[in-house]
Amino acid sequence: MIVSNTTLTGGLFAHIVIGADGVTLDCAGHNVIGVGSGIGIDVSGGRTGVTVKNCEVTGFRTGFSLISSSGNALTGNTASGNTGGFELGDSDDNTFTGNSANSNVEGF
Repeated sequence: MIVSNTTLTGGLFAHIVIGADGVTLDCAGHNVIGVGSGIGIDVSGGRTGVTVKNCEVTGFRTGFSLISSSGNALTGNTASGNTGGFELGDSDDNTFTGNSANSNVEGF
């Protein structure tokens, strides 16, 4: 669980849950890799002011999830090889800049 500003220094074979408001996760171009289930990077549950950038997420049911979270920014991320790339629901004022989703089963 991420509760303070974090920059990855290598790839990660696990999912990431953002557990605090106002934090930045910078994957620095590193991969977050799953085994076909779960969420790669989860910014849900009322999170605000979170920035997720430069992450390459693959191998999850959902690459990135923003549910019931508003006012966050996703920048320069890639979701590929997941069932779905980006999931957004019951959220307002999130900013998506320079992200891509490709080779996901459901095409989003």
